[in-house]
Amino acid sequence: MDFGFLKKIGIDKPWVLFAILAIVVALVVVYFMYSSRSTPLVMEGLTGNSAELMFFYTDWCPHCKTAKPVWESLKTSYETSKINGKTIVFTDVNCTEDKPEVEALMDKFKVEGYPTFKLIDEGKVYDFDAKPTEESLVSFMNKFVKKA
Repeated sequence: MDFGFLKKIGIDKPWVLFAILAIVVALVVVYFMYSSRSTPLVMEGLTGNSAELMFFYTDWCPHCKTAKPVWESLKTSYETSKINGKTIVFTDVNCTEDKPEVEALMDKFKVEGYPTFKLIDEGKVYDFDAKPTEESLVSFMNKFVKKA
């Protein structure tokens, strides 16, 4: 192969061009992976004074079994409390169940692993990306639930 055009642009070795291209491709892939996880989806159905926290889990997942008591404690703690003036609606989705409505929710919210937590507020969906503890989930809600 003739790489004479590389010398014209100041690159003496062909591997430099391939390294640059590999870096550019990697950056593009990372950008799209990050933007797809951080761009909120637009959702409808909640009132202006409530937000929804969803817990997608399976019966066989050991991480879900660890997260379940945290989830139950959080639900108990916040069933009569508010975050930023909004009531939090807690929704459990057992992905072990082979039901069309469960599959529809998994597709709609792009659930790819377990456990998965999604927060819906003011028509937007936010992904929880940390170890599920009561403190981390409360911090997550405080960060993304808009004031009523």
